[in-house]
Amino acid sequence: MLTYQTRDGDVLDAIAYAQYGYCDDSVMSQIFAANSGIAAQGAVMPAGTMINLPDIVAPQTSSPAVKLWD
Repeated sequence: MLTYQTRDGDVLDAIAYAQYGYCDDSVMSQIFAANSGIAAQGAVMPAGTMINLPDIVAPQTSSPAVKLWD
């Protein structure tokens, strides 16, 4: 498990996306479970908040990713 200290303007879903490469309801649920009361902090996290980021593995996709640009 990784611990992240927030900076001014950090939002939880952007932190999750930067850490895991994707962010969905499952990821957010696991982060909320690992951090009691973090949802009460609001959308923009106060600077200096310590967040536990659990070990999450990206799901395997069976179809190739669609690229808008090559």
